[in-house]
Amino acid sequence: MVGTNLFVGTYFETITATDTKGAQTLLGLSIVVSKADTITVTAIARSDTYTGSTLTFTPTFTVSGLVNSETLTAAAMSWNYNGVENSGALYAIQTTKPINAGAYTITPVTPASLTDSYTAVTIVPASLTVNRATRTITITPPGSPIKFGETKTVTSTPSAGVGDGTISYTTSTTDSCTVSNTTVTAVKSSGTCSFTAMISRGNNFETATSTSGTSTLRKADTLTVTVDAMTPLTYKIGRAHV
Repeated sequence: MVGTNLFVGTYFETITATDTKGAQTLLGLSIVVSKADTITVTAIARSDTYTGSTLTFTPTFTVSGLVNSETLTAAAMSWNYNGVENSGALYAIQTTKPINAGAYTITPVTPASLTDSYTAVTIVPASLTVNRATRTITITPPGSPIKFGETKTVTSTPSAGVGDGTISYTTSTTDSCTVSNTTVTAVKSSGTCSFTAMISRGNNFETATSTSGTSTLRKADTLTVTVDAMTPLTYKIGRAHV
């Protein structure tokens, strides 16, 4: 058995001993192979970005303590995932990789057979960060022109994550128009009004701000003033009576 890698266990061997006079003696020999020391499997932290689908990466790891040129491959292991989504929802321990952005833990699960040859297996989990995805938002200004004193509606369209974040509108031309929620009011009768849309950071998407959109302003329609007819006056000496 010399030079042979033996599994854990007890082995028996017979040795033939020959003395200087040629006499031979059979000797019984027992060989006890004990378990090797503890091995450590350490997951490697990683960072991914939300895609709307289950993540598809292959986890990586390091291992120390293996002997006899043994190896441990990712294919021989399974992996558990758990953590907290950005929404606050708990992601219970499971073998399915997460979808939503959040902070998670990757935990290696090694083959049970490793403890047949090693005293113990130490597992070191790692962090998995699923970042929010980026997006854009496009503003649609009210149709031009906006007449003095008139109100119109401004709208916008996010490239992704509709409903994941709050949309708000601002104007850089507050001397020409005002914006309240989605309602634009012209307070000037000439020039332009500029608008910007912003969608706030959501659970799975980052904040985004649109480029500026503009609408032209113009005077209100012709104002007609109607004077009511007066009751005829009767002339009297001294004063007039209505």
